[in-house]
Amino acid sequence: MTVKKRAALIICGIIIFSLAAPAAIFFARGYYFDFSTRRIVQTGTLAVKTDPRGASVSLNGAKLKDATPIAVRFLTPGEYELTIQKQGYQSWKKTVNIRGRFVTYVPSGDRGKIFLLTDAPQAATLATNTREVLMKDGGVFALAENKIYEYDPANGSHTLLTATSTLATAQNLFDEKPDQSGSPTFLIGDKDHLEYLDSTKILDLSANFSKAQFWVGNSVLILTGKKQLEQFDLATGQTQIIGQNVLDFTVQVDSLGYLARSAQNSNNVELLQLSSNGQTKTVIANLPHFSQSQIIRAPTGQLFLLLDKDLYQVGDNLNKINSQVTYVRWDSELPGLVYGNFHEAWIYSTDKIENQLVTRSSENLGPAWYTKKTGYVFVVVGQTLDAIEVDPAGQSNVYPLAKVQNSDTQFSVSSAGDTIIYLDGVNLKSLKIR
Repeated sequence: MTVKKRAALIICGIIIFSLAAPAAIFFARGYYFDFSTRRIVQTGTLAVKTDPRGASVSLNGAKLKDATPIAVRFLTPGEYELTIQKQGYQSWKKTVNIRGRFVTYVPSGDRGKIFLLTDAPQAATLATNTREVLMKDGGVFALAENKIYEYDPANGSHTLLTATSTLATAQNLFDEKPDQSGSPTFLIGDKDHLEYLDSTKILDLSANFSKAQFWVGNSVLILTGKKQLEQFDLATGQTQIIGQNVLDFTVQVDSLGYLARSAQNSNNVELLQLSSNGQTKTVIANLPHFSQSQIIRAPTGQLFLLLDKDLYQVGDNLNKINSQVTYVRWDSELPGLVYGNFHEAWIYSTDKIENQLVTRSSENLGPAWYTKKTGYVFVVVGQTLDAIEVDPAGQSNVYPLAKVQNSDTQFSVSSAGDTIIYLDGVNLKSLKIR
């Protein structure tokens, strides 16, 4: 080989290397040349995790080779139709936006995974002839015939708590609280008759009342038909009046919040707080006029008011959250409120101080239930129990789970979001959805 040819080869090699090396570096960093626009474009990455793992992923209809968890690199910026499928589970679909230089995580936020729901939920009947259920602090208590059972929403297991013929006429479970031994105690009866029940005795408490709850120590708070708030001592049987002209109340950890007409002006309604040591303070001195009310408490002591259909957060003043509200429930997992009306379901996060519309329907909606782990809100739409994915972008996947008799069906969802216990007519049922 001549010197000239050798030099030419070296020069060609240098030129090729000079061109290829930057191209390789650009490509490694996610850049590519878009011949249609004649521009250098930086690509993005899509990362997808699911529970369970091993789901197939398709982008714009093209199935990818690898299953979840998966990271797809070198995607040109733009919108993609993402479909996730796994045998035995319902499909998950969404439009995702890939941006250059960024990793797009699906799902977004702090959930971490897409929780797939089974395409054949497993239903089982837990009890028949059920007259009432009480869903409290993650537990489900059912009054069936003359027995009270406790059900675990996580696995559908149940425990017989008490059985006595005296429960034969009871129609309601008003409240539950463990006693000093840890055994559950109950306030039961019907709308005109209230009894205390534990494993050893039954006490007659009231024959005319509108609300009852356990309070601190060995006592019960009873709002009578005469609008008196009474404290009943279960040990001594003595009754003490602690509030007059009371419209509603709620028990907090170590205090009591209640609404009462002002002693100075009966047209004014005050929000008061009574501590367990007997000290009373005025929280809000003059509330807006209302006909119906509900007080909602957070475990932290934060109070919320539903006055007619207006929902407020209580601070130094009333801060309005929303209007046209017919039900509201505190959810510790948010933390915040799950609320709505016959046609809308909302969640309100106290951490983020924001409202989010979950769904809107022309059919009647029942009260909703939220599970933070899975990111689903469960609600009865018409006569179908649905799981609706919470998505701030408005691309919620909606999955029908079961047919029920009424839109106001009572139900509870396990914190893992895999089991639902619901009262369908007089039948208490469980539904395994994951």
